[in-house]
Amino acid sequence: MTKRRSSPVRRNDLIAGLLYIAVGVLFCIFRTGILDLLLLIVGILFVISGIVQFFADKDYLSGTVFVVIGVVLIIGSRFFLDILLIIFGVLYLLKGVADLVRALGQKRGKLFPVIAALLAIALGVLLIVLRSSAAAWLFIVVGVIFIVQGVTAVLSAVK
Repeated sequence: MTKRRSSPVRRNDLIAGLLYIAVGVLFCIFRTGILDLLLLIVGILFVISGIVQFFADKDYLSGTVFVVIGVVLIIGSRFFLDILLIIFGVLYLLKGVADLVRALGQKRGKLFPVIAALLAIALGVLLIVLRSSAAAWLFIVVGVIFIVQGVTAVLSAVK
């Protein structure tokens, strides 16, 4: 009997699928905490890179800039997330208002566009007002998407 080898592509799809599932589960469990962890790691890497540039390469300007960026990322990760959610909230709010004005200007069939515009306005307000709750739900949705993609990749690799 000959053994059937799995192709590298299927094995890679299987590994990628399992990684997608793991990342999705982490996003669902830790929500915004995973972002804090990632920003902490990136901040530490910036600080280390800046110290190396400062002392080993004698590039004082770049080294200082990298250290400052790293410290800001370490200290202000929650601040950056809040700013990002406010920006997305304002953009969604503006989009909702523009869609509502456009929908009210239509002569026929404006019920669905009006409802969609009102939902966009509500989402924008929620992102601005309830930043931490909105961020948690956003990470859960992203986590579920990762899990679904992972399961799809695993199932296609096993076929």
